[in-house]
Amino acid sequence: HLNNNWHLTSLIFEVFSEFEKYNQLIDLKNNNISFGSVYYIEKAKRYIAQNINKKITISEIANTLNITNQYLCNIFKQVTGSTLIKYINNIKLEKIKDFVINSGLTLKQAGEIVGINDENYISLMFRKYQGINISDLKKVDLRYIPTK
Repeated sequence: HLNNNWHLTSLIFEVFSEFEKYNQLIDLKNNNISFGSVYYIEKAKRYIAQNINKKITISEIANTLNITNQYLCNIFKQVTGSTLIKYINNIKLEKIKDFVINSGLTLKQAGEIVGINDENYISLMFRKYQGINISDLKKVDLRYIPTK
């Protein structure tokens, strides 16, 4: 009986997953977003994740994908609703935040891991992109952060 419930749950999940994919495809078509655009964006995101430890430029990503900078920026905004620079910076800031809170690294150490060596610039980025004052991040009591 337990095995049948698990099988039924698995099938229901699979149906909902396929339904969600179908809805996403409809959303893409309704917004005139091509599947090729989504492909390029996924490749760009993968490139960013693999190179998060260094300075990443739009030209570098576009060259890797063999498309123009302008086309990359346009489709990125169309597909994600965010600019490419904002996306890259937010990914870097999330990594920095994770290192500071969960690994006990200093802001400078965490910044260096993601290719940003200037603490003042990191502080400016946190205010600009996430509305966080960096001094608030430093005040987090690590004893109350759940371990992973």
